[in-house]
Amino acid sequence: MKSRKVSLKNFVVLVLSMIFGAQALVSIAEEAIEEVVVVGKSIKASTQSSLDAKRMADNVADVISADAMGRFPDQNLADALGRVPGIAIERDQGQARYVSFRGAPKRYTTTAFDGVDIPGVENGRVPRFDAYPTVITSQVVANKAITADMPGESISGYINVKTFLPSDVNGWSFSLEAGVGEQDLGGGDVEKFNGRVSFSNDQFGFVVYGSENLREQITDNRESDYSGTKGALIPNDVSFRNYRVKREDNAFGGTFISQVRIPPKAVLSQAEMSGDYLRTAFIRTRLMSTRLAPSLFLVSGTLRLNTATSKPCLILTCQYPT
Repeated sequence: MKSRKVSLKNFVVLVLSMIFGAQALVSIAEEAIEEVVVVGKSIKASTQSSLDAKRMADNVADVISADAMGRFPDQNLADALGRVPGIAIERDQGQARYVSFRGAPKRYTTTAFDGVDIPGVENGRVPRFDAYPTVITSQVVANKAITADMPGESISGYINVKTFLPSDVNGWSFSLEAGVGEQDLGGGDVEKFNGRVSFSNDQFGFVVYGSENLREQITDNRESDYSGTKGALIPNDVSFRNYRVKREDNAFGGTFISQVRIPPKAVLSQAEMSGDYLRTAFIRTRLMSTRLAPSLFLVSGTLRLNTATSKPCLILTCQYPT
């Protein structure tokens, strides 16, 4: 009987402590927690906007939204455009670089940023899409049919890249994308990082972004040189080479807008590639020659040649909205 009274007493004390303790926790939580508002944006909205823009276009065009590009491990804009029907990409050491329409030469395609045509940094006017990260874009319009308001040199297609503006999102906005992987063919690590921070209100706005892509791989190349006489091809030089390539692409930039409505934009992209010749074997033949010379067969040992290239590209545009 005594044990039952003790247990009942303990039970009553436990219930009272739970009630008063819960009330105390509720009062503390009400005093400490302020109003928290979480706003979510569905990918469906941006996808629907891209479909509406494609439907309302006066020509044949494909529109890609930034959210659609974020769902795939694209390292640059060329990778994103490679999934569009009718568009082919040209790769260099496995990385997408140039874009062409319907199998036409890449020089027949023109590219613009926010409606401003851009040239290439190398010989010619073909831009390298591996210098443009996906984090800077809000929408990409690939025009497959040319209209009168497009540049005259747009023979096969016209690509207009619409960059992200601080006024696209009111208040603070953050975007972060990171990934690590390993290549199945050739081995090597793959690293990717994209980040963007923006803010806007009724007075001003700004956006700052950065991107870093790293790829390591080993590739096998076969290079040959032929000469033809009377319909016959004669090999002059055949080379078999192995490369160990480490490629790093960095890009960063920003935009500032105010009530004056003059948004300066700057994009700095830097690409660096270093490689080693692991093994080189080449065969030279001189079957057709004016002087007598024996055929030469040379298999070299291990040659090591370090190369590094850095090609910065600065794009500075200024918009005057109407």
